[in-house]
Amino acid sequence: MINWIIKSLNRSHRYTILGFNDRPLFWAACFINTNILMGILYMDLFLEGPFKRFVAIYIGVFCYIMLHYVLMRAYYLYLLNQYPGFNNRTTRIVLLPIVLVIYLLTTLLLDIALDPFLAIEDPLHNKPPISKELLTGTLLILLNVGVYEALQSLIELEKVKQRSFKLEKDHALLKLKSLEEKTNPRFLFNSLNTLLFLMDESHEKSKQFVLDLSYLYQKLLQNSKSNTIPLEHEIEHITIYSRILKERYRESFEMQITGTALADKHIIPLTLFLLLEQIFKTTYKSKNKPLLIRLTIEKDKVVLNHNNLNQETVTPKDDAIALINGRYTALTSQLILQEKKENWYYYSVPLIVPS
Repeated sequence: MINWIIKSLNRSHRYTILGFNDRPLFWAACFINTNILMGILYMDLFLEGPFKRFVAIYIGVFCYIMLHYVLMRAYYLYLLNQYPGFNNRTTRIVLLPIVLVIYLLTTLLLDIALDPFLAIEDPLHNKPPISKELLTGTLLILLNVGVYEALQSLIELEKVKQRSFKLEKDHALLKLKSLEEKTNPRFLFNSLNTLLFLMDESHEKSKQFVLDLSYLYQKLLQNSKSNTIPLEHEIEHITIYSRILKERYRESFEMQITGTALADKHIIPLTLFLLLEQIFKTTYKSKNKPLLIRLTIEKDKVVLNHNNLNQETVTPKDDAIALINGRYTALTSQLILQEKKENWYYYSVPLIVPS
């Protein structure tokens, strides 16, 4: 606790935890609390004098208020550091009454330790009873800590709004990115060419190709409205998309999917789809050097890797990766990891447990 009292005196440390500079609040609260306490406990002294005695007591009460405020603030900063965020406000509120124990112990110790040295015989004015002092101080402490919690809740609500706005923005950009990929002339041209080729080759294949293409567009539009979707749905979509790509690239492309999609795991929609697009845009494919993509479903992640190390350098700033990571950060504070290992390039996509 002593360590937190020392830390609470550091303005930058307080700002880091609170999110605002509370120095003006500190001085305003000390002044207001002193006036309230003096008005309740020493009103007769203010009205009847002597004034010097009133000023001396006022200064003493102000120092007394400052000490308690520093202790109260240190404890609140400790709670806020241990249980940060708007979602932990209930835990903080439950633990806040402990500050009253700190206040009561400090007041009693000060009363016992300092009173013999500060006692001044004053036949006109009696010292207020300790019970009245404790009751008034308790109400003021609750009021002060309530102000901090109210301000903190407002700040956290604003952060939640900002995160929500960013999530919606990234969601819209991700949806736009996906639609751009699927509606650009090159994709449509290649799809039509593939369809024409299949019509000459097999009526059944061409029919299946059109059904797959139609289904893919339908699901892309539907899922783009959700923050997360079940992993099994995303795997189903990526399987259909890989089938479309297989018809186009034939022996130049192969995709293997291993593992079972867990029913309780979700993923951000279009994640695997856009990663697959990223791979195809940045790799070289041929019959002599086919592109092999492996998708492995693990307990808490999906690993997407391929064997083409001619891929251009991909950084977190690349459009698709940046958009997906932006949404993952907002929802889970996790990121898609990328690395080269031996002859393979890996993407590791974290899975989400829906709340």
